[in-house]
Amino acid sequence: MSSLREISILLDIAKNKGHENIVELQGIAVGKSLESIFLIMSYCEQDLASLLDNMQSPFSESQVKCIMMQVLRGLVYLHSRHILHRDLKVSNLLMSDKGTVRIADFGLARTYGLKPMTPRVVTLWYRAPELLLNAPNTQSTAIDMWSAGSILGELLAHKPLLPASPKSINSTSSLIS
Repeated sequence: MSSLREISILLDIAKNKGHENIVELQGIAVGKSLESIFLIMSYCEQDLASLLDNMQSPFSESQVKCIMMQVLRGLVYLHSRHILHRDLKVSNLLMSDKGTVRIADFGLARTYGLKPMTPRVVTLWYRAPELLLNAPNTQSTAIDMWSAGSILGELLAHKPLLPASPKSINSTSSLIS
């Protein structure tokens, strides 16, 4: 089901001429069974998580600014189409060798304003406080913006700001409460 949702969202983006900071769906391949669906995307050389792991020194502030401007442009486009990504993290940001950043992995994305959505989304250390605390009406663009802020911090610090473990999440929840 999540593949079909992802395909639907990516087709909607493609139908509207796409965006330079969103991964481009170029085709769909079906395996021997209908349960094997493969999405063919535009090629990007690396994801930011791998790049961060292999860097000798952190990004400069100007590089972080350039990366974040592209992430935010992509988010503005998604939100203008009423799409929540809901799993924004460095491993879901792809970068070409020319420095173009593209948001990828729309498996948890949803069009907001439709059915209620589960609060169990977003990798733990990118999860907004309102999701951690199970607050009502949490499915808004704010959850993507919190994740973007977490990515900004990670790019500057060269490590996740709030590394996820059950203990750290409980500490964060206690701190917020």
